[in-house]
Amino acid sequence: MTPYTHITKTDIVRHGMALGINYDETWSCYKGGDEPCGVCGTCREREEALRDAGYYDK
Repeated sequence: MTPYTHITKTDIVRHGMALGINYDETWSCYKGGDEPCGVCGTCREREEALRDAGYYDK
């Protein structure tokens, strides 16, 4: 099952916000590790989706 296949990353963030997800405690990064790199494609896409949904990361 792939429930998020047909919605945008911004919509996924909005759904998470409605569920009370604290995105300050999450990250997505191709490099892995204990902190996001902030420059890879996944980090940039996450930042854009959070901004577009009105959620401002730490």
